[in-house]
Amino acid sequence: MKKIVLIISIITAALKIQAQLPFTEILGRPTDNSISINVYFEQTNQVYFEYGTVSGIYTGSTTPTLTEARKTLEADFTNLQPNTKYYYRTRYRKIGELLYSEGAEHSFYTQRALGSSFTFTIEADEHLYDKKGHRPLYELAIGNQVKDKPDFMLTLGDVFGDDHTPDETTSSDMNLLHKDYLQYFTRVCNSAPLFVCLGNHEGENNYYLNQTPPMNIAQYGTEWRKFYYPNPYPNNFYSGNTDQEPFNIGFPENYYAWTWGDVQFVVLDAYRYQSISGVVKPTEWDWTLGKKQYDWFIKTLEMSKSKYKFVFIHHTHGETRGGVVNAPLFEWGGKSKKGSYDFDKERSGWGKPIHQLLIDNQVNILFQGHDHLYSYEKLDGIVYNTVPMPSDSSYSIGYTDFAQKYYTGTSLKGSGHLRVSVTPDCATVDFVNAVLPKDEKPNLKNGTVSFSYQVCPTPTATQVIEDSKIEVFPNPANDKINIEIKDIAINQGNIILTNQVGQTVVNTEFENNGVHAIETTNLDAGIYFLTVKTNNRSFLKKVVIVK
Repeated sequence: MKKIVLIISIITAALKIQAQLPFTEILGRPTDNSISINVYFEQTNQVYFEYGTVSGIYTGSTTPTLTEARKTLEADFTNLQPNTKYYYRTRYRKIGELLYSEGAEHSFYTQRALGSSFTFTIEADEHLYDKKGHRPLYELAIGNQVKDKPDFMLTLGDVFGDDHTPDETTSSDMNLLHKDYLQYFTRVCNSAPLFVCLGNHEGENNYYLNQTPPMNIAQYGTEWRKFYYPNPYPNNFYSGNTDQEPFNIGFPENYYAWTWGDVQFVVLDAYRYQSISGVVKPTEWDWTLGKKQYDWFIKTLEMSKSKYKFVFIHHTHGETRGGVVNAPLFEWGGKSKKGSYDFDKERSGWGKPIHQLLIDNQVNILFQGHDHLYSYEKLDGIVYNTVPMPSDSSYSIGYTDFAQKYYTGTSLKGSGHLRVSVTPDCATVDFVNAVLPKDEKPNLKNGTVSFSYQVCPTPTATQVIEDSKIEVFPNPANDKINIEIKDIAINQGNIILTNQVGQTVVNTEFENNGVHAIETTNLDAGIYFLTVKTNNRSFLKKVVIVK
């Protein structure tokens, strides 16, 4: 009965899309020279896009393409300039029509330059698929984000899926669950690219993936998420999961990293790699990033030169609760429930718990969702910021259930989103409230900020070697890379070459200035990262190997 009511409500919402919007537009994967767009029409149309750097003047366009009814069209705007605002519009015509109609003009930014100021927004746990999520309130939260004019928007999971009935939920059900959000996301994400971080209720967990593949909720969820929402995959701009999964999934687009202005962004997946499989859900040490994601995470942090480092995850421990209170436990902190340090036994050969990686690499903020309340906590200098629901009309679901037992620091009732405003000097994080008109009070209205804090860059102990002191050639390379080190006081140093997933493929020592060569004959073609470390100084260069 519950499932029938859910499907009826989603179908009603889908009909609302058709009545109000001729089509939806979702931007994604912004880079320094491109961006993707995903459009959805209920009817078959011929579609193309126009874009340019001046409002109303479009110097670029895509090729007209026929879109099938109720199918998405994904297109790329290419050859763009970095750190630039672009304007675009969608042009479309139905079969049999001669003239193209035009959609409203929207805008977006390519990758911001170092030293730039910009804003982005975060929400989590929308839960429109169950009684926790209130649609009119969520519409207000979306409207508040539109007013913020963010460069992009992140959602931290528990958006699309409904894993409460995993054995009953069909591919058609998952289609409706994902399609349902088009009507909301298009209001923000026609101008602010969307980044999705996966939660537990998306159902994209390996204990579902391993059940009767490919006929399971995890397979359906991945397919429909990728159908409607373009998340990043590894290329010259983004790093992330390089695995190609079977049954036509390809890149799962589930964890990834990029830089924007002075910020290193890292989005983690807490659910796809549990250390057990089958019908029993994981507990305690079963929850894991998996060794490959863990290694990639380390390298991403270690190679980052950014002033700020922000990490996003649905929850640090998968299915438990809290932020700082449980941070010392299991893979995240290294301790078992009884207090013994068991990381080396449970994660033999890994190195350090995740929280220690955050400390060592001077991560500023860890953003998480899952608990349906707002919380600001600090541990070892790192902010743990739990993001509230944007759609809880009681304004207190998570606060009532979890605040006293699982949280320290500042915990607040309320619904809404986070607005993060980045400047070269500091980043400001605001909790922007979403409040229904009937619930407004003199000191709490829709769009007001109920809590705000700042983080400022921490000076790094490692100095960066000037580019003029090191030359790397040839680049692209084939069988050999030469590294010429000029006029640096050296006791001893290392030349390290890593691949896109963070695996070290070359690590050699040197003692003098001059030209040092490393052999690359046996390495696969692709993108690599060359690090030179000496005397508490470092140099990082992206290199390409061709065959």
